[in-house]
Amino acid sequence: MTRKPRRTIKQISAFTASTCAALLIGSTAAGATGLSDGSTYPYDTTPPTVPTDITLAPTTDGTMLIDWAASTDDASGVRSYLVYVDGAYATWTYDTSVEIAASSNSTIQLRATDRAGNRSSKSDGVSVDGPDTTAPSVPSGLQIELLSNGSYELRWEPSADNVEVRSYLVYVNDRYHTWTYGTSTTLDVPLGGRWNVRVLAVDTSGNRSDKSEQIVVGDTPQDLTPPTAPTDLVLQGGAVIEGGDIYRIGWTPASDESGILGYEIYVDGRFTSYQGGQSDHGFVTLYDDQVGASVLIEVRAVDIHRNVGPAGSITIEPT
Repeated sequence: MTRKPRRTIKQISAFTASTCAALLIGSTAAGATGLSDGSTYPYDTTPPTVPTDITLAPTTDGTMLIDWAASTDDASGVRSYLVYVDGAYATWTYDTSVEIAASSNSTIQLRATDRAGNRSSKSDGVSVDGPDTTAPSVPSGLQIELLSNGSYELRWEPSADNVEVRSYLVYVNDRYHTWTYGTSTTLDVPLGGRWNVRVLAVDTSGNRSDKSEQIVVGDTPQDLTPPTAPTDLVLQGGAVIEGGDIYRIGWTPASDESGILGYEIYVDGRFTSYQGGQSDHGFVTLYDDQVGASVLIEVRAVDIHRNVGPAGSITIEPT
């Protein structure tokens, strides 16, 4: 009688290992979540913590920015977050912030997912407020300082806003002058004269505060007297260029009590160039369609208070 051979311990071990592997695979197929890298977490059944500290802020393009504190998960780790608007799924993200389109009075909720596919409970709902129509507070504490280079530095205390202050507009003599993101700026106003300066704040929704109380720059009456006209205009030379000619025009400088800032140069009544400082010459370019005709050149002086004086002139005749 032939007896069946006994299985060896090695065979039993191999059988047991393969059987366990098959059981493990079956368990995974039945319930455990597989990941893109091939790994699984068959024993992680604990969901992440619920997202907290949810904040909402409108953006300049009309969407809503949502931020929150990260959830925790001690087993497989937090993988992503699901966003719900009025109870319905809206989007997801790996980050702890996201922009979504949400109408006024909507309710936002979040839930975290871990790498095993477990989901936390939904967070408490946070309501989206209506459009931001609240203006920032009025800037205060304006201070002015004359710098060593002759310009002025203007500083003020920051404004407050229910969402966020974006920028500040600066007005000189109630006319817009410049803007800045910060709470200081350099004023490009001439020395001398008397200048009233105000500042207003603008928030990220475009709401503007009232203008601040004024601060005065300078302590002398504003100069309204224009400089004299430059005289003795003369053609000092020219050079041929492709498409036209360049001419050097000389003159006797203008005079002004406050000082000359520069000279504006016009060709046939149209502004063409600017020569800075108390100069005695400038340049004009005449193109081919102008070279063969009589051309009127005018030069006007500008003082440091931006007053523009009368013109000195010369006519260039065709050659």
